[in-house]
Amino acid sequence: MAIVDGNVVLTFTIHARPETVFSFFIDPERFARWWAGLGGGKATIDPREGGEVRIDYQNGHVMSGKVVTIDEPRKFVFTWGYQEEDKGLPPGSSQVSIELEPVEAGTALTLRHSGLPAGEMLSGHESGWRHYMSTMAAECAKAEFGGQLVELIDDYFKAWMTDDDDERRGLLERTCVPDVRILSDWACLDGVSEVHAQIGNARRHMPGVTIGRVGDPALSHNHARCAWGATTGDGTTMMAGENVFRLAPDGRIELVVGFVQRPG
Repeated sequence: MAIVDGNVVLTFTIHARPETVFSFFIDPERFARWWAGLGGGKATIDPREGGEVRIDYQNGHVMSGKVVTIDEPRKFVFTWGYQEEDKGLPPGSSQVSIELEPVEAGTALTLRHSGLPAGEMLSGHESGWRHYMSTMAAECAKAEFGGQLVELIDDYFKAWMTDDDDERRGLLERTCVPDVRILSDWACLDGVSEVHAQIGNARRHMPGVTIGRVGDPALSHNHARCAWGATTGDGTTMMAGENVFRLAPDGRIELVVGFVQRPG
């Protein structure tokens, strides 16, 4: 959906729980964060019904409104308008409604902006909301997954260096969903048991090889990217590469796609 009966109506699937998504409307620091992205500005909110909402755009325009409804974590409503008279949309003349619903992937967010004049004002807000909701969705995923990402990936690589069967399985079950899928030059594996067996075989044929994260991982929505290196006992790099991880809603790994760079 886009423009329905003269209203902007957009839906987004966000890889975070409704509670996390809702916090980006009522937490002033988080609210300001997603408005300050590329093409954004400075945003403030008084998170109570009747509280002031203000966005100072980089182009000098100022949006001001008031909070109408806070129904955590399901619905958030506020008014929308501009302080400049020539914009033709004074404060309080339009309304933005945000509704959240839990889904398997995280949260389905539906935005409805009503009361906008037809024409350029309507189409401009449609494209604007696509940009800012996408920015917010990325920030929500960072809040949902970012705090545990380094530990998650380090423990996943630790499983590939563990000779003890029980310890290895424990690491895999903690870091991966049961039906995890691993794809690389040497892996086409489905499920923790297959991965566990493959690692055991690799450890028998390449004893003493260590593998681990190189640098910090990068996160975009529910996907992470991380470089890695494998070294022999004398510290020689035998291979390197990069993994792309897809994260499940509970934060565990559901897919790994590995890219290998062979020396020489």
